[in-house]
Amino acid sequence: MPREGQSTRGRYRMADHGQQFKSGGLPGMHILKDGCGASIWKPTWNKTRTVFRPFPGLNPDNLAEFDAFRMSDDPRDFGEWIRKYTAVTIGVGQQAVTFILYDPRDGDLEQRQSNPAWMLRNSIYKAVKNGQCPAEWNPLVFGGTGRPAPLKQPSDVYLIQGVLMEHKSEEKKPPRGFAPDEDTVIMMLPQSAGNSILDDWLERRVKNADGSISFEFPDIVSLTDGAYIGIGEENTTWPDSAPASIASVSGGNSTFSSYECRILPTYNGLPASLEEPAVRAKVKDWDAIIRIPTLEEQLTMICESGIPPAAILYGLGDRYRDLLPEHIVNSGNAQPAAQPAAVPVQPAVQPAAIPQPPVQAAPLANDAATGPAGPSVPEGFATTASDAQVQAATPPQGPDAAAQPTHADPSRQSATQSKVQAAQMRARDRNK
Repeated sequence: MPREGQSTRGRYRMADHGQQFKSGGLPGMHILKDGCGASIWKPTWNKTRTVFRPFPGLNPDNLAEFDAFRMSDDPRDFGEWIRKYTAVTIGVGQQAVTFILYDPRDGDLEQRQSNPAWMLRNSIYKAVKNGQCPAEWNPLVFGGTGRPAPLKQPSDVYLIQGVLMEHKSEEKKPPRGFAPDEDTVIMMLPQSAGNSILDDWLERRVKNADGSISFEFPDIVSLTDGAYIGIGEENTTWPDSAPASIASVSGGNSTFSSYECRILPTYNGLPASLEEPAVRAKVKDWDAIIRIPTLEEQLTMICESGIPPAAILYGLGDRYRDLLPEHIVNSGNAQPAAQPAAVPVQPAVQPAAIPQPPVQAAPLANDAATGPAGPSVPEGFATTASDAQVQAATPPQGPDAAAQPTHADPSRQSATQSKVQAAQMRARDRNK
């Protein structure tokens, strides 16, 4: 019998549902359900470090136990400690939104390609490339100096639950994500960083003394013998000694070229051993916190993202006119005038998205208090290390001024199934 509330989509398997999607990067967001008790954090750049200790995931077939780190020795066949989704960022400035397009356990490729975010970006890109739209639409797909493109291709994001040790090269004192009044930390890694960890680090194998072959990092989420994940840039300096770095590839701009990832056995002398009760109190069931917007919700977010209404009508009007708000439908006839021939069309190759800095929020109440030095080991970390680990060093102390806001999604609206069916019927009629 499936557990109460269990998804009928079946088990999420990284090997099946987490295959790479080839595209660029992304910024700010509606990735989690409102009030789910978790917050999104992202790696920083400008030669700064982010260090976190990943949690094990929950077994979706029995939430009372932790899931396996690896389901098999096959590439990317990992357990529930990590998930990958295809997400997109659309919009202008503060109106920009980031959301997941679909659950990878649902639908086929053709259905995914008919997603409104895909359709809008592809339609405007082709119109700009072919000179079939006003010149002011060019920045929608190519961006500008210091500005990311408001319409970017969807991209992979990797989500990992854990405890945050360092952000912007500032040590968290105490580590963020264990206190009872704190949200669970969800690290959202861009495509390049996630690919580097999974493919460059966790697939590394070593030859043992007896001639057998095993993984160099057999289980980085183990409560007793796990490890930290460090993410920075090329030439980032790192605490403690660690294996040689592997830089992941992600096209960029003049100030950012790639993320550099590391697996760190210790952090400032602190082993990665965690206390089981502390982890169980924080780790979440992914299906209970991840938000997959409905078609109507995605269209609403797109229409409120600051993209010109005429461009939205041009890209989505044929298929989704009945689901678009009145001000979008009345913005034109979905056939804009072609741009003058004298206006040069940008090259077809799309620049990679410029990484956006995380928004800082006011400190949490318990961060503002100062006092005497804490215990020798931060709360939630095991007081004894395994034989393979280094003895713990002096613990983090003092206030912590930086906090990440929770990105709450808007209230879900009721589905308009009849309109969806009508739009789908028109699409089928056109394809006959």
